[in-house]
Amino acid sequence: MRQRQRGMTFVEILVVIAVIAILLAILLPSMRQMRARANTAKCIGNLRQCALATASYSLDYRDCLPYPVTGHPVNGQIENDEPALWFTAIDPYLVTPGPDDPSRSGVAGQRSFRKWKECPVWEGFPPTPAKPQVNTNQTIKEYSRTIKMNSHLRRIGGDFARNTDLVNVSQFVLYADGTSYDLIDWSKSTSEAGQFSLDVNGGGVGGIAIRHLGGANVVFADGHASTEKYPTYQRLVGSSGIQIPSWESEFVNAAGTPVTSGIDGKKSMEAQGLRRNSKMPLIWSIPGRLYRP
Repeated sequence: MRQRQRGMTFVEILVVIAVIAILLAILLPSMRQMRARANTAKCIGNLRQCALATASYSLDYRDCLPYPVTGHPVNGQIENDEPALWFTAIDPYLVTPGPDDPSRSGVAGQRSFRKWKECPVWEGFPPTPAKPQVNTNQTIKEYSRTIKMNSHLRRIGGDFARNTDLVNVSQFVLYADGTSYDLIDWSKSTSEAGQFSLDVNGGGVGGIAIRHLGGANVVFADGHASTEKYPTYQRLVGSSGIQIPSWESEFVNAAGTPVTSGIDGKKSMEAQGLRRNSKMPLIWSIPGRLYRP
């Protein structure tokens, strides 16, 4: 006599569901960690590519570094120099010779917006305009740059910095994770949202971004890159009204308090009563030589 096949009881089904739920609860944090580590590694790889491209650029341009911002002073006037801007200047060395969308016009039409110059988080930004301040050639994704150049890599007066100007190149910041759309949403000022450079000594959206496992990815002037972790404080970001974790300034005053404004780049640290901050061992500037003009 054939026996009737027994199915699963309701209780057994509940037990299976409970086991699956427990396994997911155990595995999901590990998967998130794996994804975070993968993004960190990919971002470091992109930073290294930017550093290699910058080194190649310097060989072709008499040891000069590309410029960290869009304009530099010439005879007392700010001159826009798109070809010298790092974001454009390193393209030929990244095998990205031109814009990737022929429909763009104006300045946007001169730039390529490629993943080599961005942290992987950038790939998830909205590609189309979503805010009233942005027109069709200036999308949020294009404006929200994540990798940024150290703003102090220019000489006092605005001349181009050279590799020979740098000291302790293994500690001198070249490019790093910068504050962007993923941390502050959209800034009220498009000029803030569109910065190409970052500065640990000041405010605005040009600050460091703590987006990788509690740290920020940095590539140094000697070409090596790493995830750096230092003490943070809550910094107000420009006109956004948002506070985010940021690193302390590279300088402290006589009382040992970090200084984030009022630093005169034309004077030595000693003349301003400043000294290096032991909690920020990375080198960003050389007051009196390499500083924001």
